[in-house]
Amino acid sequence: MYETIDRLLDGPPPGASEHELVDWITRLETVKCRAEAVQAEAAVRLEEAARKRQAKAGVPTRKLGEGVASQVALARRVSPAKGAKLLGLAKILLTEMPHTFRLMKAGLFSQWQATILARETACLSLEDRRVVD
Repeated sequence: MYETIDRLLDGPPPGASEHELVDWITRLETVKCRAEAVQAEAAVRLEEAARKRQAKAGVPTRKLGEGVASQVALARRVSPAKGAKLLGLAKILLTEMPHTFRLMKAGLFSQWQATILARETACLSLEDRRVVD
């Protein structure tokens, strides 16, 4: 698996046909979607681990999880505000929109598509959001 990803990231071979180049782009998009799903899962697990550690250390409940969004932002090389949005989306995907998350993990749905779906269903009840999901 890793050899295939490494090979994909090396880029298409010189002289690749148009069909091969389109296939290369498609396969890279699949890898990108899957990577975004795994990043979301890792962000949620990071927050869970931080909350546990902070709770053990006696941090007040209202402050549990502080700093995690900034860690996500640093790791993903984005602004703190974007890190908070990514963490929020990750939590929504894993807790409220598991079908969308599975599509991402299968490489069939991008983070951008998931963001739009989450944003457009934010006004719905959890029950209705799950129906859309």
